[in-house]
Amino acid sequence: MKRLYFRILCPLLALVLVPCAGLAEPADTVVASNGTIHKLRQGLYSELFPDGGAYEADPEAAVLALEVVDNGRVERFLVPGTDDPYIEKPAALHFARESGATYILWEGLVSGLHPFLHLVAFDGVTWSEIIDITGNVFADKASAELVILPEPEPENQTQLLEATTSRSVIYVAWKEISPNGTQKYLVPIILQNGLYLGWHNSLRLSSLVSGDDLDAAVDPDLDNLLRIQPSSKDNTVVVGFTDPNTGRLATLEVEMLPQALSAIAAHVEGLIREYAQTSSTVHDLARKIRTAIMSFNDSFHRGTLAFLASETESLLLEQSTVAAAVAPGIPEKFGVHMIGGGARVRSKGLIDPEPREIIEMGQTREGGGPFHHLKISILADREPPEVGGPAVLFLSSTGLEALVAWEEEKGIAFRETEGAAWGERQVVGLSDDLDKQDVYRILADRTLNR
Repeated sequence: MKRLYFRILCPLLALVLVPCAGLAEPADTVVASNGTIHKLRQGLYSELFPDGGAYEADPEAAVLALEVVDNGRVERFLVPGTDDPYIEKPAALHFARESGATYILWEGLVSGLHPFLHLVAFDGVTWSEIIDITGNVFADKASAELVILPEPEPENQTQLLEATTSRSVIYVAWKEISPNGTQKYLVPIILQNGLYLGWHNSLRLSSLVSGDDLDAAVDPDLDNLLRIQPSSKDNTVVVGFTDPNTGRLATLEVEMLPQALSAIAAHVEGLIREYAQTSSTVHDLARKIRTAIMSFNDSFHRGTLAFLASETESLLLEQSTVAAAVAPGIPEKFGVHMIGGGARVRSKGLIDPEPREIIEMGQTREGGGPFHHLKISILADREPPEVGGPAVLFLSSTGLEALVAWEEEKGIAFRETEGAAWGERQVVGLSDDLDKQDVYRILADRTLNR
């Protein structure tokens, strides 16, 4: 199976693929919008396809199959890439009503040695190509979660984007367990016009908060905490996790910045070089660049453009000569500054919190390929709460509030944030009418709506 491109069928709303709140096992059954039932089956090929099916596979191979039940009629489809000699571990199953596709995320072994996550979609007739996702190629993967965010269409399509149309971002978060401890990763996968671009960056979450040099004793009951979900802000997700370097509970806000911002920054870099050839002074060059930025009024709110134009003009005026402004690497610095400035402003003014980091994703300008910018902001970095057992984590829609819950003999105990601190332990008792999964769902809703 070729693993290169991944086509999404026009997703309209955020899609979330996560295990049910509080459960260690992923969902294995979903209901499609037409009433058909989709089940993820795992077993030997000879057991799942006793008549041999339409596939060429070793009868003794452990495989995954998607079972579609329609008015009593059962049909099974072999999940591509799972007919190797190794055992796959299902991670998530989700039907996306907006696209009509069922998404499957699982862990498999590459060359029998390296644990990878694999992602594929089925539209009822054909499979997408497979995306392979990894961090440490020797570490087992667990607790994988997935969010898909389609980027809203701009109010005014900028001419700078030309052939670029739709863009969606798939965020995959998971933890890796190795002899050196547990690490959490995030991978933003970019789909341009529905196609996977063929590359992605793996981000170790702890490096975005505490760096790589710290080492702390982490409460084993909190070590596995990880949650990713869409934010209340457009085109943004929040990620909560226990930082293995500090033992603290961190929450990040992650946003793929508008394509127009990246396009304008790259365009301004080129204009600086072009206008430098006909500018006698730095003041002349700065004036021309300011005028050019303000002319991009089909791309951003005029207040945003005025801020970017003023900032870029001021930086240009700091250069001693026109030649200094176009010295190797200097125009690129102006582009980077525009990205940073644009990340802080929207039509309603400055946005808090300040970006912790802005990361260029995928191919660079020098490589001639497309480029995209990811903004990472730290929403919270709290002392860990005291808990009484292996805990699960829930986040509010803004990511500013959190709740941790764990099982006790008499029910589900939890503590929730009160500003920067943690509130007192509370317990919800279980009964014949209220099991632990009901409680977890109630707590998830309670936190989401804070």
